[in-house]
Amino acid sequence: MDIQAQTQQMLSIIYQIPVGIVQTDKRGAVQEMNAMAIQYLMPHFVANQLTGENLFDLLSVVFPNALEALKSYQKPSGNILQQERFSVNHNSQNPATEQHLILTINRLDEKSYLFILDDLTELYKKEQQLFAIQQEQAVERGKFEVISGVLHDIGNAVVGFGSYLTKVKQLTKSNDASLLSKLAQFVKANEAAIGQAIGTPKAQAMVQLIDGLKAKQEDHTAKMEKAITDQMNIVAHVKDVLNIQRQYIGSESGERSLVSLRGIINDALAMQLATLEKRNIEVQTFMPDRLPPVKGDHTKLMQVFLNLIKNSVEAMDQQGGDGHTLSLELTKEQDCLVARVSDTGIGFDKPQKQQMFQRGFTTKPMGSGLGLNGCQSILQTHNATIDIDSPGPGKGATVTITYPLTEP
Repeated sequence: MDIQAQTQQMLSIIYQIPVGIVQTDKRGAVQEMNAMAIQYLMPHFVANQLTGENLFDLLSVVFPNALEALKSYQKPSGNILQQERFSVNHNSQNPATEQHLILTINRLDEKSYLFILDDLTELYKKEQQLFAIQQEQAVERGKFEVISGVLHDIGNAVVGFGSYLTKVKQLTKSNDASLLSKLAQFVKANEAAIGQAIGTPKAQAMVQLIDGLKAKQEDHTAKMEKAITDQMNIVAHVKDVLNIQRQYIGSESGERSLVSLRGIINDALAMQLATLEKRNIEVQTFMPDRLPPVKGDHTKLMQVFLNLIKNSVEAMDQQGGDGHTLSLELTKEQDCLVARVSDTGIGFDKPQKQQMFQRGFTTKPMGSGLGLNGCQSILQTHNATIDIDSPGPGKGATVTITYPLTEP
């Protein structure tokens, strides 16, 4: 093969390689430009109303630092820039069109330059995604640390309050009712003698007064003991909720392990129990004891069911009235566990159903529209599905989660 043919073959290879290559004269006039360089640069020439004949003209607009480096370079040949990154956007109205390039400039001789370009846009996007994930994880870790500290402080306060209630309950046992009872018996036994000393009417009045004081003290003591018992039950419930919270805060989000959906649903229900009781909402559950575990993120799945129960409570608040019911069902159907959360709340119509999982859509006056969309996102990462249905406005709704028992 002669030199001319070899040269032509080499130029053909250079033209096709997946890196942009441009050769210019000392004033920036383009002498050679391969296919990839044309693909990278021509949209920016057009966007800036340039002919594409002079690369320096484009650099003065999109990467002036490179042009400054060229002008200040005094050696007859050598490397001027080595893999310098820069960003170009040929559509300022659409940030998504931003292109991230890496540029190397070599001076071939006193009359020519060689520019080597590569597109790092996809790599840049992945770097940004990774950075966002790392930032989110850092924020989550910070939240966990703060929440753990708060839970610890609340736990200490609750324990102290519980101890105080126990002491108060013990004090009520050593009350004055027993002393009044003994005094009443003594006065009755000696009513005749007391009557001779102070008069019968006064003695009878004394007996009645002491009997009244005794009855009042016994009633007061009974009410106090009941109030203390109720408070101690509330404290016990708060302790249970705190223990559940610690369990979920302590688990590292993102880890997948075998978990009990039944246990997660029961924990979510326990944490909402006070809210349900306050609203007189009847809770019905159907969850057999022996159900197989699933592989998932304990904390994220807890968030899903807490959100669904909270949504149901708010839907029943919007519906108004009494006699509302929250139903939780978990069954094994073929190779899946199917969870259903049903309420007697405000419900919705068919057009609304199409929007239920859209980010930002909400039927609540103060809602953010992130709840169901967030639940769907979490469940999708677990290869599970979520659906919501309603017979119509005012007729409640049912959320159905289908969770595979085997990984795909």
